[in-house]
Amino acid sequence: MSILSLKKISLVGLTEHKLQLLDALQQLGVMHVIPLKETEQREVSEEVVNPERLKRALQYLLSSREKRRQVVRFKQFNLGEMLDRIDHNRSQRLDLMSRRDFLEKRIKDLTPWGDFVFPDLADLAGHKLWFYLVPNYKMPAVERSGLTWTCVYRDNRNAYVVVLSEHEPDANRMPVARTLTGTVPLSQLEQNLEDLEIELEAVEAEREALTRWIYQCSVVLQILKIEHRSWKCQIKRWIMTRFLLFKAGWRRSMWRMYLSLRKRMVWHVWWKNLSTKSYRPHS
Repeated sequence: MSILSLKKISLVGLTEHKLQLLDALQQLGVMHVIPLKETEQREVSEEVVNPERLKRALQYLLSSREKRRQVVRFKQFNLGEMLDRIDHNRSQRLDLMSRRDFLEKRIKDLTPWGDFVFPDLADLAGHKLWFYLVPNYKMPAVERSGLTWTCVYRDNRNAYVVVLSEHEPDANRMPVARTLTGTVPLSQLEQNLEDLEIELEAVEAEREALTRWIYQCSVVLQILKIEHRSWKCQIKRWIMTRFLLFKAGWRRSMWRMYLSLRKRMVWHVWWKNLSTKSYRPHS
């Protein structure tokens, strides 16, 4: 994607529309505000905090069923380290829950077939076993498939069919999709699920322990919101006292900005190409 040269924008309009202009520009998000005079630098903390990351971590802790007693002193609180711990716990919990869902589904599919161990391929002359849970009324289609198969069990609804083939049979040769059994025996899957549940309980316990820092995270989030409002008010003061210069990276974004502003208020927009210094007024 090619990037066009930057544009310098000057906006002129009624004083009563200045605050609306700032809100409209902030919503568009295609320009950068530059003051025409030197301003006092904002104090930036050594540790940069992403408000969205902090908000996501706080919501994760608040959604915990059980919560611990809150710590109200900042002495033992390190925000960066705490956010890392929360994010790690959250990702670990999601991974364990995904693995648990997989094991539960595999156990559910394999339970009707019972607990068994596959024989070696050499014992079957390189052939493999393919499992199908076939409704009884579809069994005539299996009989016409021409495959080597056997029915190991049948109930009043389904027939449990095992096909012996070197490769998986084509989908059009069997009336149903095959059951995914994997190579792990049922007993081992159940043991893996039990171990995973224990590990998931430990992660949940760690999450519950982290809820003691909900108050601290809430305080920091409120401070960030206040700083954002303060910075926005400072930009508004720039608009009330001086002209503004803006930068936009793409011509399409500038045109979208112009049309959006025209819908909201009557403003005159001048822009110039930084490479040609040619001005074009629009109204």
